[in-house]
Amino acid sequence: MIEIYYEKLVDENAIEYLIPMMIIIKLSLETDKYLK
Repeated sequence: MIEIYYEKLVDENAIEYLIPMMIIIKLSLETDKYLK
């Protein structure tokens, strides 16, 4: 899954993928805190 996102980051539209990815990572980290 991460590899797929990385390939998209290399594209011309890097910013379009980077911002949602950062949001997803942030939400995932916050969710992990609540679950643990």
